[in-house]
Amino acid sequence: MINITLSIRGFKPKTYQASIRMRECLDAFDLANRWDAAAGNYAPDQVDEALVFICRCFDKQFTVDDLMDGYEGSPFALIPTFLRAVIGYVTEQMVNFPPKAATGTTKAKAKA
Repeated sequence: MINITLSIRGFKPKTYQASIRMRECLDAFDLANRWDAAAGNYAPDQVDEALVFICRCFDKQFTVDDLMDGYEGSPFALIPTFLRAVIGYVTEQMVNFPPKAATGTTKAKAKA
């Protein structure tokens, strides 16, 4: 799971956990491609879109303003790192799909 800790002014630091679904994965691929294509020349609306996306991944537990005020670091480091984390998380989940079924030997040992 992906976590982020925000130190919003006047409050204790709080860690939030993301809820990544297929829609976020697809959007992360699209955003990551556009960030790569921008090659460091990011338009303000591109940054805003990525920050809104991050808030959406955390089920809007915090606002863009909370993220801007509470994240201690550069958005130009956070955004591409976060996008890669979302893509990696979903890829890892796909590798483990479908979940393995429980084996019958565990039940047999419990009865013995």
